[in-house]
Amino acid sequence: MPNPDAVSLRVCHPGIVKPAAAQPVMLSENDANNIGKLLDLAPAGSANCGKHPDAVLRFGYRNGTQADVEIFAVPEPDETGCDQTTASVAGHVWVLSPTLATFLDSTSIAAGAKATPPPVPDVTGLSLAQATEVLTRAGLTITSGGRVTDPLLSPDTVVLQDPPAGPGMMWSGTEVDVLLSQQPAPACDAAQLAFDYRGVQYGTGDAFADLDVRDIATTACTLTGPISVVGLDAGGHAATNQLTFMVARDLVLTAKAPPRAVDGSAPKNAVMAWIPLQANVRDGPDANGSCANHLIVPKTWAVTVAGGKRMVSNGAGASEPPMSACEGELMSPPQTGNQVRPLD
Repeated sequence: MPNPDAVSLRVCHPGIVKPAAAQPVMLSENDANNIGKLLDLAPAGSANCGKHPDAVLRFGYRNGTQADVEIFAVPEPDETGCDQTTASVAGHVWVLSPTLATFLDSTSIAAGAKATPPPVPDVTGLSLAQATEVLTRAGLTITSGGRVTDPLLSPDTVVLQDPPAGPGMMWSGTEVDVLLSQQPAPACDAAQLAFDYRGVQYGTGDAFADLDVRDIATTACTLTGPISVVGLDAGGHAATNQLTFMVARDLVLTAKAPPRAVDGSAPKNAVMAWIPLQANVRDGPDANGSCANHLIVPKTWAVTVAGGKRMVSNGAGASEPPMSACEGELMSPPQTGNQVRPLD
């Protein structure tokens, strides 16, 4: 990866932003060092996900040299094996946290300097509480854009902000999105994880449900994969096909996390994960082309994770109806969705 001790950073968004708005953004030396450090901490990967980068970062150094880093934040639909976000430098590939990759690919950072609203305060390096105070005084609000692991920073320190500090950004909102630091945590054990079924919604002939994953132990843990899910009948036999999910890098679950609220919102300041489930429930082998007579309703979901297996009820009464699947066939998630990710 490039030397993290850069003095400037130019962010370009090739092939996506309209030419009139495609001016690159120059970030500060502080931002350049923070991003360079996070890239330097990334583990090596095996393949790029996509033919064209979603963003290009050009680091500048005091001696006049430069280094370009290509960010592949969203795998392309026609690519195979693209279940991770990556950074690429001179043919070498590193695996990125999707939170960091998405942040670097964000619209306001990549849009370029054109409009001139009031300057955005620089809150990078401040604690969440301090950043909130600074932005509130400026008439702005703060939102969390996720977390990245940085062992050199105290938890809840602002690593990056979107939009960046200073005047001239194409930005007309009042919210500043911040990327917060988190400390490394040991891998989760299956015994410290709780799973909550969140059912079921329908659209375009498909049923959608989620399995929330949360840490109920007294210490935080890093969720690792792969995670497999299969529906079982009342006798404990497989009633659906099995799905396998990768787990996004840097997914550190908050200790003692409570379940979602009744309205479906995630607990404040708690990091949970979610496993998406999808199945066709409309079209099938019935004489009229429907699947009404061939719907399979699993009794439980068997989740294999962290060397253990957990059983999750498929439904929780009238408030959480069970999910069904035509002939027991769960739909494989697309490449862009084949990761267990933090619950927003």
